[in-house]
Amino acid sequence: MPKTFGKPRLLGIPTIEDRALQYLLNLILEPLVEMTSESYSFGFRPYRFAKYAIAYLRSVLRTKDKSFIRKQTSKSNIKNQLYELVPENKVILNADIKGFFDNINHDWLLNNLFLEPKLILFIKAWLKNETLDKNTFYETQTGTPQGGIITPTLVNFTLNGLEKTVMDSINPLTKSKEKRIVITLKDGSKTQTASALAYVRYADDFIVLARSKYIMNNYIIPLINNFIQPRGLMLNQQKTKIFRLSDKNMQLDFLGYTFKYNDK
Repeated sequence: MPKTFGKPRLLGIPTIEDRALQYLLNLILEPLVEMTSESYSFGFRPYRFAKYAIAYLRSVLRTKDKSFIRKQTSKSNIKNQLYELVPENKVILNADIKGFFDNINHDWLLNNLFLEPKLILFIKAWLKNETLDKNTFYETQTGTPQGGIITPTLVNFTLNGLEKTVMDSINPLTKSKEKRIVITLKDGSKTQTASALAYVRYADDFIVLARSKYIMNNYIIPLINNFIQPRGLMLNQQKTKIFRLSDKNMQLDFLGYTFKYNDK
């Protein structure tokens, strides 16, 4: 199956017998995985759709009118230009996991799945199954086959916990439950303001918003790497982008929708 940049996407199509077994096993596994799923994960989940993810992303990207906020703020905050920090244009991490379906670590998956050992043997057999390409068999060392009924559940199981990791990444900067961070104003005084931290995921595609590139690079991304590396995964440096929508000629593409910055 063709993929971006002309690279082929290999699809693992199970036999009818395996599809039936995967369906039965998924009836057990999916509710268990759903119990560990997070608020802003929308892909491959019951009663959740791509448009829900888009609606949430749109709500956290939207900023307020600076002139309106200036009219509502105090003289001291105007002097410190604090009002300009409220409707900040957020820093966006548009993340791409390199070869997600092909690189999930089998050992991590099999050692962490909360299933009876006898049922895990079925999962192991499906993961380790050899693939046939142009009359040649290949051993499968990593990854989960796209096309399997149980694969979407394994995808969510692998990335469940990433949202909490992202939201907890700025704990060294704040003790506030609302994730407010301390900043120094122009007059030397300090105050707390919103971190603008937000996260949304659909399958293996996810977006993170933060107040600054410093926070993104020094607090959020290192913990994302620590989370995905034991799972055999890594961020694709060529496709992962950090930017603001107000940067020249920048736009955010997510799930077939495009977001652009508008001064008005």
